[in-house]
Amino acid sequence: MAVEITDYVDVPDRMSQLGCAVRDEITLLPANFESAASAAEFVTAGTAPTIIKVLRQGGLHASVLQAGESGPGFIHNKSHDWVVPAIYISAELLKTTPDLISVAIDLIRDYAITLYRGVADRKVIKAEFVVEQSEGHTYKRLSYEGDVEGMREIAQIARDICGTDQGQ
Repeated sequence: MAVEITDYVDVPDRMSQLGCAVRDEITLLPANFESAASAAEFVTAGTAPTIIKVLRQGGLHASVLQAGESGPGFIHNKSHDWVVPAIYISAELLKTTPDLISVAIDLIRDYAITLYRGVADRKVIKAEFVVEQSEGHTYKRLSYEGDVEGMREIAQIARDICGTDQGQ
């Protein structure tokens, strides 16, 4: 299991720059969110519609970031790894629903277990979560690469980044 924590851009500020509405829900960020010159250039992992469906079936509000009516283009992974698009959860959303990260990760993990059932090869998931640190209002990207079961630890790491210990 590999976990990497890196600095990330101010998400609401970047959304404003690109003409995207800031929503009060889980938001899947395009792969090129930091570098796109405009929202028309957005591309996201081809698994985004599946992740949205999984989260919504679990009772969570979620959407893919876009500006206007046209959605982003898709990147299709050509390896056996399962790539989850970057998932942004705002600090405000975490204040009202502290266990949101745990629930979202559990839903994704449960889906991945079903997806990989009966597969003998190494089952690798690549996922990113973007969260706001409560102190200083800075943003951190939590990148995960590993097996399905290792995702259990991600929620606690994300809560530690956010400065909340609730939702265990």
